[in-house]
Amino acid sequence: AFEILVVVSATVATQIQRLMRQRGMSEASIRARIEAQAPLEDKAAVADVLVDNEGSPGDLGDQVDRLWNDLRARVLS
Repeated sequence: AFEILVVVSATVATQIQRLMRQRGMSEASIRARIEAQAPLEDKAAVADVLVDNEGSPGDLGDQVDRLWNDLRARVLS
């Protein structure tokens, strides 16, 4: 067995835009939520895999599929 830390990244601007559109949150509440978390740079520094979520949902899906296939190959070998 193994453990792996995957961090999904997106810029603050992208996070704000998506959360306002998808969840109807205010920019102030989104910023407060982001500021309550560890900075992305800190999370990325300890990640085994960094997934870029700046693109389309399809782009993210492709990255996740590749990661899943890689992880399955590790377990099955």
